[in-house]
Amino acid sequence: MTVLIRDCNIGGKAGYQVLCQDGKVVKIDQGSITPPSGAEVIDANGGSLCPGFIDSHCHPFEYGWLKRNVDLRGTTSMTAVRLRVVAGIQRARPGEWVSGMGWDQEEFPGKAMPTRAELDDISPENPVVLSRICGHIALLNSKGIKALGHIDTTGEEYERDQYGALTGIVKERALESVYENLPRSTERSATDLQSIEAEAGRLGLTTLHCIVSRDSFREELDALAAL
Repeated sequence: MTVLIRDCNIGGKAGYQVLCQDGKVVKIDQGSITPPSGAEVIDANGGSLCPGFIDSHCHPFEYGWLKRNVDLRGTTSMTAVRLRVVAGIQRARPGEWVSGMGWDQEEFPGKAMPTRAELDDISPENPVVLSRICGHIALLNSKGIKALGHIDTTGEEYERDQYGALTGIVKERALESVYENLPRSTERSATDLQSIEAEAGRLGLTTLHCIVSRDSFREELDALAAL
């Protein structure tokens, strides 16, 4: 494939023409370059021309996961959280886990930690886990707690109310145990990765140094190999 980029700015100097063949720059000139037959011609209109950017530390699988799940960033009340979770449940199959991330009780009126009771009425058929924006705390609904019934919930990191009942809040190592037991697959990981490719390319990111997850690295590495 041959591409001629006209009228681009390189290093602060305008009026450059750049000819590329098969992904490589073969000629740069401030004069005119006659494009070969069939070449694609792009007019940069004086815009700067940069090499493809490399993100040397990113989490594309997590970002793909976030795009697929419920984004709770920017919510300022549990009402707003509930509305977004309802939308996520409507996209899910009965019994399928619904995940989300980004709530922050510091932005809620009263700043009180939410409880599973605030999710149970909207999610009677679907287990739900919603990570706080810090990633160290999450909220489970009752269906989620039941689905993870084989996990030991006696530790202090499973918060309980004054009567000893689980509130749905889990922290630190307990939260890691929750995510370790969520269903995952190589196919889903591959789909998550593919979902961000177009967005990365649109933003000029041509190389991503992928940080894999501690809990799901096997599926993520298999997904990379499969692609």
